[in-house]
Amino acid sequence: MQAAEAAPLACTLDIGDMGDRLADIQRVTRRHLRFHRLEGLTLYLAYDRAAADEVTRLASLERACCAFLEFNLKVQPDGVELAITAPEEACDGAQWLFAKFMPEERAATPSPGGCACCRA
Repeated sequence: MQAAEAAPLACTLDIGDMGDRLADIQRVTRRHLRFHRLEGLTLYLAYDRAAADEVTRLASLERACCAFLEFNLKVQPDGVELAITAPEEACDGAQWLFAKFMPEERAATPSPGGCACCRA
């Protein structure tokens, strides 16, 4: 029996579509993000309920192009929660991967000394 191949640790979105996707994610972040917290290899995001359709659509699109990430989406009456978890193998690039989902001022400030996601 053959073992299942792991998803590549890379986005499969072509470069032509990447700019539009990043712009969509940043637009939703600017307008609707209420809270974000990075804990190890998981980024927790909370959005206004008004963004439920947009966040659901973007999470679905990101699942398709970044299959190595786990997206856990919960739409609730008072808001939308999205947890994105990177695999251990992506530790060195997790901060970069998550930056597109965080507010621009937070994403533009990388942690000193490289990736902090795997530090105790």
